[in-house]
Amino acid sequence: RDALRDLLLNRQSGGIIFTTIQKFALLDEETEHPRLSERSNIVVVSDEAHRSQYGNKSKLVEVKDKNGTVIDKKYVYGYSKYMR
Repeated sequence: RDALRDLLLNRQSGGIIFTTIQKFALLDEETEHPRLSERSNIVVVSDEAHRSQYGNKSKLVEVKDKNGTVIDKKYVYGYSKYMR
């Protein structure tokens, strides 16, 4: 994920990048998706219609610290909520 973010942030023009939708997932410490580029001409085509990736309903998941201890819970959504 870090490599993809660096690539998008530093590419000024051109380029075709093939990757999986999982590379756009939040990092552990993030609560919302960051802006990955200031460019206005980026197109993302996603054809990974797996059950784990779609859904507009929220799901309550555990938030764990670096030792794996549950410290909180938060609501998350499938990617289709953001892709519409």
